[in-house]
Amino acid sequence: MLRQSLKNEGLGSINYQELYRSMKIVHTLDSKRIKKMLLYNYINDPIESIIFDTRNRNNLRSFPIIPTNSRLILILRDKEDIKTSKDLEFIRQKIRNNEQICGLFHIFDSDFVDAIKTYPFLFMKNRIDLPLCAINDILFIGGFINSKNKQTLQLLKVRTIVSLMKEPDKELSLAFGDNYRNFKHEEVNHDEIEYGELSDYVMEQIANKNVPVLIYCFTGKTSSFAAAVPIIMKFKKWPLELSMGYVMKLSPTIEIPSWLYTQLMRYRDNEEINKKKDLKEMTRKSLFFFK
Repeated sequence: MLRQSLKNEGLGSINYQELYRSMKIVHTLDSKRIKKMLLYNYINDPIESIIFDTRNRNNLRSFPIIPTNSRLILILRDKEDIKTSKDLEFIRQKIRNNEQICGLFHIFDSDFVDAIKTYPFLFMKNRIDLPLCAINDILFIGGFINSKNKQTLQLLKVRTIVSLMKEPDKELSLAFGDNYRNFKHEEVNHDEIEYGELSDYVMEQIANKNVPVLIYCFTGKTSSFAAAVPIIMKFKKWPLELSMGYVMKLSPTIEIPSWLYTQLMRYRDNEEINKKKDLKEMTRKSLFFFK
């Protein structure tokens, strides 16, 4: 379904919200296991997440109130199965036919502890807007407001910032020096993003400096996520469609307009042409060497 939507350029923009809503948990107990990165993203995206700790058996008789269209995240003991555990029968009964739940997930105790160690600020009383995480602890994607929040940058230990704005940010340029770079971009004019140069720069920062990178555009919903796709392609060695689907699943509010997707397809095609040229040149040199 996702791949078909990607191919349909007449959509104008891809509405992941509808795909996400299709996860309705009715008459089923299927749940997806998540780890620390997804827990971080789910807590910080616009959909309300209700976290229910089943490790404390005293909680099992007080099922939480679930607001409409919320996701339910269960913290389970390691290797526990929600479908078969006798201790969780009460939970199963409460989940069945609960139409308020738009997604059911579980995280095991060890993964939850890992998340809290990595992101101890996740459950702070005074919540702040945090960018989403695309690669564990190393690549974050957000908007202008995230780039200006010093507390956010300190908590995530961001050392490199890449902006997609009309003009460079003087304050960030002064604060980050050589670790700040602006790739001129105006969404209103459908400016072409320099995907190749941008992805090479970010990959170099990750490989050589091993420090968290923040990519941001003004809204934090469009261009910054499109810019992350080629990075995912290189980092995970995935094709465009798979990388696109991965990035879109980070949040149900992401919007990838058709003009940005067209740019990404153009980038992919150019990369394939360049690879063929490089291979042809290597073959020519090899033949010359063995003459």
